[in-house]
Amino acid sequence: MPYSKLLKNLTKIYSFTQEQEEAIANCIIVRKFKKRDKFFEIGEVNRQIGFINKGLFKTYITDQEGIKHNISFACEDFWITDLNSYVTSNGSLSTIECVEDAELFCFHYDDMEELYKKIPKLESHFRIMSQNRMVALYKDRFNLISLSAEERYIKFLNEFPIFVQRISQKDIASYLGIFPESLSRIRRNIAIR
Repeated sequence: MPYSKLLKNLTKIYSFTQEQEEAIANCIIVRKFKKRDKFFEIGEVNRQIGFINKGLFKTYITDQEGIKHNISFACEDFWITDLNSYVTSNGSLSTIECVEDAELFCFHYDDMEELYKKIPKLESHFRIMSQNRMVALYKDRFNLISLSAEERYIKFLNEFPIFVQRISQKDIASYLGIFPESLSRIRRNIAIR
């Protein structure tokens, strides 16, 4: 089945019948992206949630001076959206940009609402997934305030080794809330030890 990765992701918590899997598959919108393409940009209304079948994305906000601040990265087997826009139909607060060629399996908000009515376990799955994401965001915010830049980098290396070779040092530095030069110095200090 072309959506096997997606179904494997969805069945981490609950199993679904063949009929339910077909109902889910019938709602999929396949979208392909090239490097630097945007899933959506700040201010755009985004009513889709995407499962990353292939590729890598970064989510960032842009400050008043036009500086981009990376707030997350996501690759295969992750879900992405701007939840504020997805749920409220307001303009998105972030931009999600493709870091390498990618393929998303997207679902429109209205289709998901219909699926939730037909498949209550699916709604429960996404509630659990959202709760886990909120905990991760809370921990990220806590770490940004309580850990040194070097400690944040080491934590990033340990928690996300898959990203280290796929994301530029500039983007990693932005995510860690430091300048690229500071990250270079931290990497040198770690290498010396």
